[in-house]
Amino acid sequence: MGWRIRIDHTTKVKYAGPVLTSFNEARMTPLTLPSQMTLESRVTAGPGVPVWTYSDYWGTYVSVFDLPEPHDDLEIRATSTVETEPLRGIPAAGARPSWAQLREQASGGRLLEFLLPTALTTVPSAVWETALADISSPSLSPDDTAAAISDRVRSHVTYMPGATGVRTNAQEAWDKGQGVCQDMAQLTVALMRAAGLPARYISGYLHPDTKAEPGQAAVGQSHAWVEYWAGTWTPLDPTSGAPVGERHVVVARGRDYADVPPLKGIYHGPAAGDMRVTVEVTRLALTGAGRHSVGCAAGSSLVASISSVTRTASGTMKPPAANATYPNFSTSKSLRLISVVAVRPSRSLFQTSVITPFTARSRVCGRVMPWIVRSPSTR
Repeated sequence: MGWRIRIDHTTKVKYAGPVLTSFNEARMTPLTLPSQMTLESRVTAGPGVPVWTYSDYWGTYVSVFDLPEPHDDLEIRATSTVETEPLRGIPAAGARPSWAQLREQASGGRLLEFLLPTALTTVPSAVWETALADISSPSLSPDDTAAAISDRVRSHVTYMPGATGVRTNAQEAWDKGQGVCQDMAQLTVALMRAAGLPARYISGYLHPDTKAEPGQAAVGQSHAWVEYWAGTWTPLDPTSGAPVGERHVVVARGRDYADVPPLKGIYHGPAAGDMRVTVEVTRLALTGAGRHSVGCAAGSSLVASISSVTRTASGTMKPPAANATYPNFSTSKSLRLISVVAVRPSRSLFQTSVITPFTARSRVCGRVMPWIVRSPSTR
């Protein structure tokens, strides 16, 4: 059974003196994927500060804002509600590519980007030869090799907050033998690439409590893990060793941390400053009338998808009318709807506070659902 998680991510920056102007980018909006759906997301940077959103090269949602007037501090708050699902498991060995097939698949195209080293994932041959001495063997499958590399990193690097910084690279983390999830993820990516596995760095959130009760808030954290390619992108968490599943929320994916920083920017002012980050995660109820669903979900849902979309004479889409009755695809009952929120396929909701590209859910009920409608219980 999946989870519904609310995330409150607050970043407070206090400058050493007045800042004349600043330009900032925040990557704090969870993605909508086959394994998770972002139901609501909002990024704010203070009263009256407009925030624009775009999707970058790696497919990450980037919230952009600037403060053209002098200011002494900055507070960014990102809130989101996400439904996640458990990991479906690794396909059977017969359905996965061999090493030879994997090398052929990764020899060009986008996969090649995830085989090449970067400044943060470069390790000298002496390091990866030592790390992979008893791992890199033709007798091990790509999946077994990836799991062994993740275990090797976790046994070699001790989790130690404050031991490293955001600029620490994979070699430094290996030499030091200490670090945080960012270091373990980058080192794992580096060793996987050295072994011939395309690998990418994942940035997101992790709920710390496997047995969290609905409504229970917990001090969460920004988290990092990895995905490797062996016919499909397969996640591993080298820091915790736990399966990547309903407690993990994906925000961004890239070659290393430099592609996915939660916050970065430039400003005109004193170099010194202080930044404090807090993350609170709350597991929400996911049963009964409180369940969000798409397409063929069960029950009297808060969110239902309607296929009865009409087109105007010009060919543009027109939403179903409010206060009309439409079938709930999973039951014999109907839903009377009080409001309609338009969603265009391949685009985001018109509401700037909600970002939900709907094509990621096109597989639901075998068709793209281009409108989301809300039932009376949402009021």
